[in-house]
Amino acid sequence: MAWPELRDFQIAIQNPSICFDDAELKSGNVVCDSTGMPKPASGQFATAYEVVSGAERWAVRTFNREVTDHQQRYQLISSHLAAVMPSYMVDFQYLPQGILAKGGWYPIVRMEWAEGIGLTGWVRQNLRDPGALLDLARRWRGMVGSLYGLHVAHADLHQENVRVTPDGELKLIDYDGMYVPAMSGRKAPELGNPDWNHPGRTPDIFGPCLDQFPGLVGYLSLLAMAFHPDLFDRFYNYNNLILSRNDFVEPARSECVQLLKRSSQSSIKELAARLAEWCGRSIDGYTLEDVAGGIAPPVARPKSPRPVTTPGKAPPKPAPPRPAGGPVSVSAPKAGPTKTGSGVTSPAKPPPVTAPRTVALVCRSCGTHHAGAADYCEKCDRPLGPTRMCRNTRCRASTEALNVASPAHPWCRLCGERL
Repeated sequence: MAWPELRDFQIAIQNPSICFDDAELKSGNVVCDSTGMPKPASGQFATAYEVVSGAERWAVRTFNREVTDHQQRYQLISSHLAAVMPSYMVDFQYLPQGILAKGGWYPIVRMEWAEGIGLTGWVRQNLRDPGALLDLARRWRGMVGSLYGLHVAHADLHQENVRVTPDGELKLIDYDGMYVPAMSGRKAPELGNPDWNHPGRTPDIFGPCLDQFPGLVGYLSLLAMAFHPDLFDRFYNYNNLILSRNDFVEPARSECVQLLKRSSQSSIKELAARLAEWCGRSIDGYTLEDVAGGIAPPVARPKSPRPVTTPGKAPPKPAPPRPAGGPVSVSAPKAGPTKTGSGVTSPAKPPPVTAPRTVALVCRSCGTHHAGAADYCEKCDRPLGPTRMCRNTRCRASTEALNVASPAHPWCRLCGERL
């Protein structure tokens, strides 16, 4: 029997009491969008649905293609973590008879729902808060070191698999490709996000070293954005924070890496140089602590974030100071007396005051409604603006290929055509 497609699972999951075999999930309700349809969060290997059962919230992951050894893998992961479950991981259970779709039973993973928002959304909310970024960088470094200390690897460490709780704690999700010591000698089931991983990663490399290079990528990115927030607007491509695969393949020709090497912060400069060196060496040659251990991280809040500038270009002019009386307002013609037909002057009417408009936006990707001004979807982090197409007829990329994070850089990420 052919493996069910996304729409098959979408139809089945509308009736939890019928499609689930697990007692808690059978009594639950699937979270739906404004149209009343289950709201999926699709990834490369699985699709997640939120199910609420009483006071419990679960993430139910259905697999996008046929799985072979997932049951054994999840059993090995669970056994290894049974003694010590790290605070940055969530409880999970692999259910081989999980969901009934197309007349057959298929496996699912039931995971504790991770509170908070995705790493990208959190960064966007805190991009102008250097203290918060530095604190999260410290937590990130501790998490990556803890994973290595437990002799495990998440093996797909990137912004979509990391959530930040309201208390600022990190939570990892998606354990499909995870490594534990009992899997030694096997091939890696996946290679992870290329915009986070070492360029030399292959299926033959499967061990506790896999999180260390992306750990450095995340640590350096968070530190850099605390002092140079403009880097996020400039280099974010939906699959990264500021660094990407091209930077790792040729760091000497990478604009982002070279800018980091010219940072005003010595720790960022040194980390960028060591990252570039690691790109040309073995993936398992270092750990994050090997690279960052001798570099004192910045601990004080910077007085004002300074943009990284390219040599030969003048830095952007600072914004004019705001008046002490309140926010800056758009200047309007001064009201003055006007002459009437009889020659008698009368005071001019003040301009009408209009209330700000509240616009309800609907995400075209997942259907989530957003009230008020919003640039990105809080659920899937896609842009909410109008659909934009590349002018290049040979490219015609959709919005997802465009850099729309900043109106100052409206170009196509695929062909470089300016919009």
